[in-house]
Amino acid sequence: MDYLKDYFGLGGKVAIITGGNTGIGMVSEINLTQVAT
Repeated sequence: MDYLKDYFGLGGKVAIITGGNTGIGMVSEINLTQVAT
């Protein structure tokens, strides 16, 4: 899971833009929401 933390930490917003409606896009969106709050 460390690679996920690094991935979202470095490019969470990029993942949403590039991921779109894919699984990774949805996951990154959830992570950003949790971090924001």
